[in-house]
Amino acid sequence: MTTRSLHFAVTILLGLTLPVLGAEKAEPVRMGSGLMTFETVPGWGLDANGKSVLGPTHGGVVIDKAGNIYTSANIGVFVFSPAGKVVRKFLGKDYTNIHDVEIRQEGKDEFIYAARNSAREGIKFHSVTGDIVLRLPFPEESGLNKGKKTKFPFSPTAITVAPNGDIILSNGYASNHIFKYDKSGKYLMHFGSKGNGLKQFNTAHGMTLDTRYDPPRILVCDRNHQPKGRLVHYSLDGKFIGEVVTGLGMPTSAAVQGDYVAVPDLHGRLVILDKSNTIISVLGHNVNPKTRVNFGVPQARWVEGVFSGTHGSYWDKDGNLYIQDWNVSGRLMKLVRINNLSTTKNAAAKAAKVAAAKVNAEKAKAAKAVAEKAKAAKAAAEKAKAAKIAAAKAAAEKAKAAKVAAAKATAAKAAALKTAKAEAAKKAPPKKRTSKVLDVVTKPLTGLAKVIGKTLDVIFD
Repeated sequence: MTTRSLHFAVTILLGLTLPVLGAEKAEPVRMGSGLMTFETVPGWGLDANGKSVLGPTHGGVVIDKAGNIYTSANIGVFVFSPAGKVVRKFLGKDYTNIHDVEIRQEGKDEFIYAARNSAREGIKFHSVTGDIVLRLPFPEESGLNKGKKTKFPFSPTAITVAPNGDIILSNGYASNHIFKYDKSGKYLMHFGSKGNGLKQFNTAHGMTLDTRYDPPRILVCDRNHQPKGRLVHYSLDGKFIGEVVTGLGMPTSAAVQGDYVAVPDLHGRLVILDKSNTIISVLGHNVNPKTRVNFGVPQARWVEGVFSGTHGSYWDKDGNLYIQDWNVSGRLMKLVRINNLSTTKNAAAKAAKVAAAKVNAEKAKAAKAVAEKAKAAKAAAEKAKAAKIAAAKAAAEKAKAAKVAAAKATAAKAAALKTAKAEAAKKAPPKKRTSKVLDVVTKPLTGLAKVIGKTLDVIFD
């Protein structure tokens, strides 16, 4: 078989098998240990066809007070509901290539602070409207580029905000200086430099405000420091405090909740440290050197519960984690904390019960409405029947009354006629009357006369 024929056969075989593999539904994967044990949520954030909506991802994750999840992709910022549905997005040239994000409530509003490496700036925009209210370019006031004819290498990778509103921006993909601005964007100071010394950075890639301490500290992810990546503490004034933990792979960012900090590692894992900065849990560890620290793992080759280039993470209010991979297809994952599973299941059962009760209530309401409609129709029919009977009765009564009236009229007419005759009779002259004796005498004589007359008629004839 020729190489071309073999390639063709393999292509056909893959075309037949991949859809079958893709049709298999992924099961949740449990990972971590102890208090920090989690389960994945397969398919979270994917569209109806099971595809990622993000496009390539090389950014961060934050969550607002309402629980919505913001993640930055190469084309812009996507906002998901806790259920994994896109609720809004910010696309276009002002939102592309955001490498890191932070969120902060200011008054009644929340704002996203973002480090844009390719655009050479930091920005601040409204979390709902997307209105950009502040831009942070390279601060010429720093004097770092004084007398130079070329642009200062400026490629911000991380951003965080101090309690007083000061903004801290790391130039991690270039000079490794960390710049500090006030809340209006005015340059204040900078610290750090590139190198592998104790107080130097070799890719100050990620950064956050470490609120596990009072006062809070700046926690820097020194990704490529030799011999291994590390976490470093600085004060808010840029003073070196000390190394937090060393011997990591390639720490990319950090997210703090309570006494714990989540640290994604480009080697395909996420480690969780407690307040003593001891690693107490490892999530999504990738043992395959070909698919870790690897941007080019397409969605078809994703493995549930295994990360390929963990880049950003954030905690929700319940202690669940949302994790972004540095990935060509755009990967954002939700991990549910195990001690929340029973609560989640109970909540789901309760929600199902409420939904069923609502459906039953709607059915009962509909049935009641039908019954009431039938009752109303029956009442209307009975009312119409009663009206018809009443009308017939009224007509009969009217006819009867008319008949009585006619009879009365006839009787009145007869009485009037009788009265008239009586009155006429009174007015007529009286008739002559003979005595009864005369009648007795004359009646036989009259009869005899008639007989004699007839006899004479016969004789003379």
